[in-house]
Amino acid sequence: AGGRDLALGLGALTCVHERTLDAEWVSMGALVDGLDALVLLGTPRLPVRSRLVGVVAAATAVVGWRAAQRLADDREAALANDA
Repeated sequence: AGGRDLALGLGALTCVHERTLDAEWVSMGALVDGLDALVLLGTPRLPVRSRLVGVVAAATAVVGWRAAQRLADDREAALANDA
């Protein structure tokens, strides 16, 4: 899981810096965080600490999704201004 998060994070940072596919990379990170949250909150008999990590994963999924939407909107606005 750590390697996956590192790869998604580096990909997102690179794309945001280069302004290419930034919204897509950030939304993939949000999707993965959301899946992590579902698993951690939906699996029976996990310790409380795991449940707390699930809540954090859910929060980061929401923040990531909103960031991806904003990046996509900014890209659309920039394309509209260039046209």
